Amino acid sequence: MLKENVLKELQAYALNVISSAKANIGKNNNSGQLANSLDYELDDTSDWGGTLYFYALAYGKFLDQGVQGANPNELPAPGTNKKGETLKGAKWYGIQKAPLSPYKFGSGTGGPGLKAAIDRWSVQKGIPGIRDEKGRFIPRKSLVRLMARSIYLSGLSPTYFFTDAQKKYDSHILDKLGDAFIVDVQDKMNETLKPLRNNQSVIR
Repeated sequence: MLKENVLKELQAYALNVISSAKANIGKNNNSGQLANSLDYELDDTSDWGGTLYFYALAYGKFLDQGVQGANPNELPAPGTNKKGETLKGAKWYGIQKAPLSPYKFGSGTGGPGLKAAIDRWSVQKGIPGIRDEKGRFIPRKSLVRLMARSIYLSGLSPTYFFTDAQKKYDSHILDKLGDAFIVDVQDKMNETLKPLRNNQSVIR
């Protein structure tokens, strides 16, 4: 089992990481559900060892690491149409938002889950229908559909809200754990040697 001082350092580390991660989420957490879901667990059942687990809602890992798009080259490309009119193309044409992410959108157009999430986000943000470059009105539902397709093809940019929180405290935790381990070993030695100092036998 983890000893007292090591346990305290790991608990402090976990709480600091979670607090920093919550602050990093900021505007990416409109409902507060992700921040509220952040938690940790210490498994210290092994002798002088343990494992620290962090928990969050499932989409937290995608928000942190981002998601690779299926193919950003399928978005509308800049150029000219048959009438010779200049086309701006999609903002994210040819750009992979999260090229290093271990996650990637699969087949389809993002699925109802993605569209529903974007729809909720657009309601929370109060995004109305907008007009395209020709002045034509685009209803919010159509806008959500376009956004979902864009995200599916170009991906989701990483926020590193949790990764950055860990990095912030990782540089100090090993030294603190080393010092705490030494104190715990000393305490254990003093506890073991106390009967000898009192001229008491420890043999049973």
